Amino acid sequence: MLDDMEPKGLHQYWKTEFLPDQSTAYLEAFRDGALSVTSPLSYSVIFHIGGAANERDRDDGAVGNRDARFISGFSGVWPPADNRAAEHVAWVRNAWARIRPFSTGGNYVNLQLLEDDAGRTAAAYGKNFERLRRVKAEYDPDNLFRVNRNIPPVA
Repeated sequence: MLDDMEPKGLHQYWKTEFLPDQSTAYLEAFRDGALSVTSPLSYSVIFHIGGAANERDRDDGAVGNRDARFISGFSGVWPPADNRAAEHVAWVRNAWARIRPFSTGGNYVNLQLLEDDAGRTAAAYGKNFERLRRVKAEYDPDNLFRVNRNIPPVA
């Protein structure tokens, strides 16, 4: 779905949040963040989440934040010849900071960056994180599978 929005060879930096709804205050914050964009290749998104993700019980599977109805965020995109990387990253961080107060507290784990810490990974799974840690302790107690967004086993 996103392949055409992310052509190879461009630099990109993004931040996203799960949202429970779209209040007027959120939409104003989103608009203000989006309108301060620094690169014409960048984008601001609101994706609707529906169906099975919201219809299952909160502890059904690994998915967290089943109360989320939207994913929203900002993606700074610029060509390699553009030497304003710091400016584009700052735009994303500032715009994202505007919408964070409206978040469920979680985020989509596949949209995390290397800089995102373990707390952000835990927030992606919500209340399921501790259960996943117990499962990991049983099936991968030595934490062999830890390269991606790690769920450390319970000690």
